[in-house]
Amino acid sequence: MTQSPRSGRVKQSDGTTQNIVDILGGGTPLDKAPVNINKFAAQGDEVVGEDGNVYSFTQLLQNVGGGGTVDSVDWADVQNKPSSYNPTNHNHDELYYTKQQVDDEFSALNPYQVKNNSGDSSPGYLENKIDGSTLATENNVVVVKDVQGLTIGIVEINDALTGTETNIQSQINQLKNDLESAAQGMHFYSEFETKADLDGATTMTDGAVAIVLADETHDGNRTMYIYSGALGMWRYVGRFEYVSNFLEMQDTPTTYENADGKIVKVDETNGRLLFDFQKWSDIQDGPSSSPTDIDEAASQRHEHTNKPSLDQITVENGSLFINGVEFVPKKQTLYARRTGSNQSLPNGETLVFNSKTSGDIDYDESTGEFTLEQGKTYSITAQFHMYFGDNWTMVKLVYADTEEEPSEGGAQVTLNAVNAGNANNTGNILSALITPSSTRAFKLMKSDTQGNSNDTLKGDRNSSSLRIVEV
Repeated sequence: MTQSPRSGRVKQSDGTTQNIVDILGGGTPLDKAPVNINKFAAQGDEVVGEDGNVYSFTQLLQNVGGGGTVDSVDWADVQNKPSSYNPTNHNHDELYYTKQQVDDEFSALNPYQVKNNSGDSSPGYLENKIDGSTLATENNVVVVKDVQGLTIGIVEINDALTGTETNIQSQINQLKNDLESAAQGMHFYSEFETKADLDGATTMTDGAVAIVLADETHDGNRTMYIYSGALGMWRYVGRFEYVSNFLEMQDTPTTYENADGKIVKVDETNGRLLFDFQKWSDIQDGPSSSPTDIDEAASQRHEHTNKPSLDQITVENGSLFINGVEFVPKKQTLYARRTGSNQSLPNGETLVFNSKTSGDIDYDESTGEFTLEQGKTYSITAQFHMYFGDNWTMVKLVYADTEEEPSEGGAQVTLNAVNAGNANNTGNILSALITPSSTRAFKLMKSDTQGNSNDTLKGDRNSSSLRIVEV
């Protein structure tokens, strides 16, 4: 530099000009006109010297001297410095957490719990910074919540983030898209013992579903995978719990043709499912009657038009009641006499009481035969007014068709004459009590006599009679 820039003047920021010498602390003021200057500052600005050259303010300081270099000034050269440096009053505790507070909160910080130096696990000031939705405290434990409020841990988060560089939501969205895409053609592929076996499969199609029975990449759990054709890889879905023999049944048909009526039921012996016909004995709260009894009853069904009358009939203690009144059934009876003419009675002749006076027992007045019903008990009484050809005559009860004495117990009577030869006799009576084993006709027959004489059953006095009463 051929000429010192000390003789220049500078223009200050307020618009006034000042001699450079005065700025630098002494010297004779210069009368030159103000020099051009771009800016005014402590260092680094430019000034124009009297020689017309442009100098930096740093160069001016170096040339003036007395103040040291621009980068180093002795403390003694500093003018008008204060005698003391009192700091401005302020309170950090009102503006910041103290070191002790931070140490207390974070000295024992782990992924789930905060403890202070005293062992207290209370979350402290962090508690009011947890919104309870994305973060929450449970039993003094800080946990992360998903959008449904389910607690997830760092292990699950790390597993979810494995193989991806995006955040959790992006990964969930991607997995959702993969599953929706695969589900359109989802079909069961196969079971594999391990994940390594699954990775060795070579014939996958998009949407194939595979089950890994012991997944070594997920703690040996049973897991499910879906193959994504777009990604060319198996996508992990999650743990899968099922029983492989859930649908295993005895007698499981390969076809349901001609299997109408079969049902699925539990075998009480081994607890397995059976495909078999329903048995009558397996029906709960079913009828106690057998199918045969029910079929028989159905075949004999008919309508009772007189049901209102039948409803009035009841049985109590073996007695029949109709509309509350005990019913005593009418007993069968018969009363017949010999009237008008006499009847000649050779041996083997049937006694005929030719006039039926009353009763409902079937009686033939021309043959003297009467019908008794099976199972009923009858009392038979016959009285005879006769002329005897000899001293005695025998009369007995017989079957009308065979003329044999009844096997149920017969009856016979010997009629004795008071005087031989046409003697009258009215004092002889035949008496019998019989219960027929079958419904059939009976009669009274003259079976024997003394000699071969005829006897006569008289009818003129109505004293020969037959009386039968059901007992």
